[in-house]
Amino acid sequence: VLQLDEEVQGAVLKLRKSAPILVTNPRGMLGAALVRRLRKGGYANLMIPSLDLSSQEAVAACFRTFRPEAVFLTGGLSCGILENQRRPSDLIQDNLLVQAHVVEAALQAGVRRLVYLASACVYPRDCPQPMREEDLLTGPLEPTSEAYAVAKLAGIFQCLAASRQHGVRYLPLIPTNVYGPGDERDPRRSHVAGALMARMHARRKKGGRLQVWGTGSPRREFLHVDDLADACVFLLEKDPE
Repeated sequence: VLQLDEEVQGAVLKLRKSAPILVTNPRGMLGAALVRRLRKGGYANLMIPSLDLSSQEAVAACFRTFRPEAVFLTGGLSCGILENQRRPSDLIQDNLLVQAHVVEAALQAGVRRLVYLASACVYPRDCPQPMREEDLLTGPLEPTSEAYAVAKLAGIFQCLAASRQHGVRYLPLIPTNVYGPGDERDPRRSHVAGALMARMHARRKKGGRLQVWGTGSPRREFLHVDDLADACVFLLEKDPE
């Protein structure tokens, strides 16, 4: 827990409803849910640009133009299990660039609040259940998502390091499998829930049997994207403790 002095803590706590808030990937499933939730909560000054997050120049220019007081860092290349194995280099490169550019631009712009979305794949492959934050880095990662997970781990520690060094409040969150409106249905990029729904819909039209990968024995946990957006805004509004 960060122990901030009174001046810094006061600056962090006061988030006006008119404060400019940047959602870095507003057209993604989570970004769109965050925009809906923020508007519902009365935040009227939302920054939702179309932005190449992998471009340092574009990200820096965005922060100079909008001067946000809070940032939701979503985005970065994300794929399903098939593309995770085919494109590990793309995944680690894109996510490392996005995180580095956005966090650095936020620090340069004096942003005191940032919420960063990681992924549950940052936990070890054979992690005890239920998973705890203390289990991070205690074992090997799942090989099929290793490159993506390493990038997301780097983002977590980048936020913690920025908070420790600069007295800001950059919160890394680790959600479980997310589904909901706007979920990816392209078989090359989709995750479990979106992929299953797309295949069920296609099979309903064509008839016949639906074959699902795996043995059926693993258990998965799913979180609706609107519930995750609620949690993100809830944490944005709370004090550092």
